[in-house]
Formats: sequence, structure tokens, C-alpha cells
Amino acid sequence: GDIFRLKYPDDRYVFGQIVSLTAKAGGFENCIKVYVFDAVFNEPEKVIDLTSNELMFAPLFINRLGFSRGYMPIVD
Repeated sequence: GDIFRLKYPDDRYVFGQIVSLTAKAGGFENCIKVYVFDAVFNEPEKVIDLTSNELMFAPLFINRLGFSRGYMPIVD
């Protein structure tokens, strides 16, 4: 899936990956399932092979607002 970026404190960034656009969770349909990787970077566009990194926490099931409002831009 697509790789997105999240702003982290002190001008640092973490990256995540969209796993599913149609996940079901907690009685809600069409959730977005994402992984957030346990790697913090200083450069907002420096995307490396994130699949070899551990996850920062368990997969999340979210709505589309983070993407539509620009908080989670797609970078790769």
C-alpha cells in the first residue's frame, strides 16, 4: 500500500503504510487499516524500506480525515 507521513515533535517524522481501505472494526465498515513504523526521521521525504522495521504500535483502524485534511500526506 501507499506510504504516508506523520509529523512528530521537534521537526521529525514517522511513516506508515495503508494496508486496507475497506477494513471492518468496532462495528464500522470501510475503515482504513494502517501500520505506523517504529522509525523516526529528520527528513520529511526520506522514505527507506520500511517493511523491515518494527511497528510502533498495533495496527490502527482510522477514518479518512487525516488524509483529506493533509495531516497524513502520501509520499510514496
